[in-house]
Amino acid sequence: MLAKSDPPIESTPISPFLDAHAFRKMAIHLDASKARRVLGYKPARPRVEVAELKTIAQGFQKDNIW
Repeated sequence: MLAKSDPPIESTPISPFLDAHAFRKMAIHLDASKARRVLGYKPARPRVEVAELKTIAQGFQKDNIW
């Protein structure tokens, strides 16, 4: 496909093969501090409460999802 293009593309850095680095397990930590600062985001519920989780679980059970 690349060789038949006009003009033909003879070399490209794109490859269907992944190197060992792509398979390495890497921990990633993201926080929303910049989004909060830039966008002024404030969560409606800043903490997860046990009662809220129980209500969600009961809703799933009622709908036979869980």
